[in-house]
Amino acid sequence: MLKNYFRIALRNFIKQKGYSFINVFGLAIGLASCILITLYILQELSFDTFNSKGDRIYRVTTHFKTPTENEKSAQTPWPVGTHIGMEFPEIEKTTRIYFDQTDLFKYNDKKFLEDNLIFADSTFFGIFDFKVLEGNKDEMLAAPFSLVLTKKSAEKYFGKKDPIGQQIEVKNKKFFTVTGIVDNPPVNSHFHFDFIASYSSLTPEFFGWDPSKQWGAYFGNYTYILLKKNTSIESLREKTKDWLDSKQNNPPGTIIWIDFEPLGKIHLNTELHGEIEPSNSVKNLIIISVIGIFILLIACINFINLSTSRASRRAREVGVRKTLGALRIQLIRQFTVEALIISITALFFAFVLVEVFLPAFSDLVGVEIEKGVLANPLFLVAVITLTLIIGVLSGFYPSLILSKYSPALVVKGRQFISQGTIAILLKKVLVVFQFTIAIGLIVATLVINKQIQYSENTYLGFNKDHIIDITLNDAAVAKKVGAFESELNSIPGVLDQTLCFKSPLGHNVVATDILPNGKNAGGNFSVYMNFVDSTYVKFFGLNIIAGRDFIRTTNDTLVDMIINEEVVKKLGFSDPKDALGKKYLTGINHITGEVVGVVKDFHNTSMHSEIAPFILLNQRSFTHNLSVKLASAGISGTISKIKDKWEQLSKDYPFTFSFLDDQINSYYKRENRQQTIVITFSVLAVLIACLGLLGLASFAIEQRTKEIGIRKIFGASIKGIVFMLSKDFLLLVIISGIIASPLAYYLMNGWLDDFAYRINITIDLFIYAILISLFIAISTICYHAVKAAITSPVKSLRYE
Repeated sequence: MLKNYFRIALRNFIKQKGYSFINVFGLAIGLASCILITLYILQELSFDTFNSKGDRIYRVTTHFKTPTENEKSAQTPWPVGTHIGMEFPEIEKTTRIYFDQTDLFKYNDKKFLEDNLIFADSTFFGIFDFKVLEGNKDEMLAAPFSLVLTKKSAEKYFGKKDPIGQQIEVKNKKFFTVTGIVDNPPVNSHFHFDFIASYSSLTPEFFGWDPSKQWGAYFGNYTYILLKKNTSIESLREKTKDWLDSKQNNPPGTIIWIDFEPLGKIHLNTELHGEIEPSNSVKNLIIISVIGIFILLIACINFINLSTSRASRRAREVGVRKTLGALRIQLIRQFTVEALIISITALFFAFVLVEVFLPAFSDLVGVEIEKGVLANPLFLVAVITLTLIIGVLSGFYPSLILSKYSPALVVKGRQFISQGTIAILLKKVLVVFQFTIAIGLIVATLVINKQIQYSENTYLGFNKDHIIDITLNDAAVAKKVGAFESELNSIPGVLDQTLCFKSPLGHNVVATDILPNGKNAGGNFSVYMNFVDSTYVKFFGLNIIAGRDFIRTTNDTLVDMIINEEVVKKLGFSDPKDALGKKYLTGINHITGEVVGVVKDFHNTSMHSEIAPFILLNQRSFTHNLSVKLASAGISGTISKIKDKWEQLSKDYPFTFSFLDDQINSYYKRENRQQTIVITFSVLAVLIACLGLLGLASFAIEQRTKEIGIRKIFGASIKGIVFMLSKDFLLLVIISGIIASPLAYYLMNGWLDDFAYRINITIDLFIYAILISLFIAISTICYHAVKAAITSPVKSLRYE
């Protein structure tokens, strides 16, 4: 019996190639999308699970709360890691990690600029389970100027030679001795590295300043703890809630405290500033999951709609089988088996699609997805079970429709062209559901695109066009920066330049405190800081609203300070002029600045955050970035000439630069990626929905062939017939748009809440989405509608 079911199923599969292709191809796309999304979600949820002590590992975070702000940072003041382990017995181990900037590494004749160097305490490998290949994990980072390489870095510098005991020069300053080799960090680690240097190497001589006592300095420093067994993290939270605040002497209303973030939640937490690597969010995973489920539902809906629509074609077959004694349960089994065959065939092609498109999907989501999950027996069982369930559910309802035909009527040729009011209504509801999803995804795409365009193109309060940042990472160039600037001035395409620690919205933000009442008097609040020379304000076109610009580079003890309007508010002044002439101590090196000017607020963080308090200090000793404004014409040639000037001064460091607008756009990588993901799956959803619409339209037109012939005989025009055949489907698309609009508005309004500066969702976006869907639907239907309309009435009336 089962063999007979397969034979009949195969015969019908071959006989109705078009419908079979739509079912298999649509379902295969839906399954492949679900498999890819599942692989991605499983990997995102697996971050840091390779650590055996993961349930006891926490990252220390810093929280700031004032009457006007509430901020959370993944970074901690530098001394936190030193003191917290000694003062709280609940902690078994602590480790500090400092993520360094790009450095020059030299070994013999090999020279590379490396940007994946971290500094860590000797307890690093006692907390994290990065696989040690060579060396003693408890001693590898014990001595100053020790260096641990990853397997990839060891092969890069030493090939097959044993690296242990060899020395690598870093920054043209110190020689680090290789003490160990570890495996490359897993993909699902929330931070990665190529080199680990001992934290004790960060001496004032090497680092340029002593961070060990700077309770107001946060940048680049992260602290992790290993909690003792059977110890409550809530108890530790309670004991430490006032600890950091007591170290910093903050005024009433301003509180700074530390918290403890579980290791397993780091990757899916987007609430913290200063994250090590781009994180994800549970919201984002839910969005992608829902999109995947919707695509699969659309594919299943196609299957149900096409199967029920084609029921009348098999009415005679059902009648003959029933006349010969077939039971209804046997017919249900037969048609369910056919549905299962289509599902299993679709699954086969889905795996082929997954194998082909997995690398492209990895690029799409920005994460390297490992193929190992595909070979996991539990995963395969889950996928196959899901496919069988889809097959049974997708085939069960059509089989009920087919199996209840009356043999007496169908054998006489009185086929059930109409499937009843309920069946027709269900079919329309399913089509509306499909296009509601498709239109919702199109609206989401339009909203995300509009917000990204707004974020990237809004005037930020400073000039950013045609500006490149050159990092002065070579000490030889930094010492002769005046000569380098003079050389650049001789290049016709160079319009202007300025020295600074960073551009206004560039990377490498420095966060610290300003101490308006002195070191121990309280009243401190957090600010962003930048070290600049006297040309910075004019170069970037910042708007001075009180006081004056910098007129000179002053000494390192008392420097000129320019503040923004937010700092004026924090200081309690209603008039910016009242802040002029005041001297304020800062949290970095206890530098004191005298306010000489106030600039209008400009965006110093991304559009996700409100404009923050910001101070500029006129101090060249901390500047290591040269911003250069270029003429709009011949930019590539100008950069080539700048490179030549660099190479005349630097023998070791290659010339590197970045465009400021590229740095700014990088703040919206996550949104750009979300946009690409939504666009991709929107196209898939619309494609599958149109495949179903194509099948339904083809079948509906086929059912009305004689009617079309009669209408043409009585003078109906081709235009009128096409409209008649299309209007019902187009009405369903319009209804879908009406339903999708409020749902999409609600969801995308929530998405926009992540932006402090955001667009308004306007009605035109919904109109565009509906028009796009109508155009796609018309394009899908018109081929069959026009073909039917231009067919000779003679052929139409002969049709059977």
